[in-house]
Amino acid sequence: MKIEHVSIINNYLVTVYFTPDLGWRYSVVLRDGSIFQPYDLYTTSQEAYEVVNNILDLVILCDRQELDTTHLY
Repeated sequence: MKIEHVSIINNYLVTVYFTPDLGWRYSVVLRDGSIFQPYDLYTTSQEAYEVVNNILDLVILCDRQELDTTHLY
């Protein structure tokens, strides 16, 4: 595995990495420590990085809503 990008964006750890048998992927560590890691594969690290940056606001919104609803019960 080769890690290409490691960033903290809005308090979320974002990584872009390469796995030789699969290709470029990304992951986001959520507030509860779980990992959002889609199965999507990309041909370049830049492509994966652009996708994660484009969808990060949605991932954060879903994570915050999930955390808020778990406190209701």
